[in-house]
Amino acid sequence: MRVSDLFNHLVREHVVAPTPRGVQVGAIAGSGATKEPQGTVTSGPTSPETTVPIFVTPKSLTFPGVGLLTGFTWSTLKYASPEYFSSPFVALVIALVFGTFVTYASVNDPRTHQTHHDKVVSWGIGLINSLCLWGICLRITPR
Repeated sequence: MRVSDLFNHLVREHVVAPTPRGVQVGAIAGSGATKEPQGTVTSGPTSPETTVPIFVTPKSLTFPGVGLLTGFTWSTLKYASPEYFSSPFVALVIALVFGTFVTYASVNDPRTHQTHHDKVVSWGIGLINSLCLWGICLRITPR
């Protein structure tokens, strides 16, 4: 099992289904790529895409899980040695470490194909998520 498998379960399911013009070849349903029985690739109508709502996938548990782990780590360190680990900046470092780990695993998932621009945007979102993890550690909530 790869580290990226812990965080990146695709929302779309791969569907291999017969179509009127042939059999679909390892593509997402609805992409139009089919393979004729003789081995020629054609495009034609395919079945509709099978998707799962993002809120009910295992991937939706990543942020709350990492938030819980970040808060637990900082609380444990504060309990073990309060004179060294009570600073909120220690929580920032812990949040950045966990946020970087999750972002790295997500960006480098071999099942995704991202452009350079997409990766830069993903790292920016990862930084914002890391700051949100820091807020979870500090128990900062909107009022």
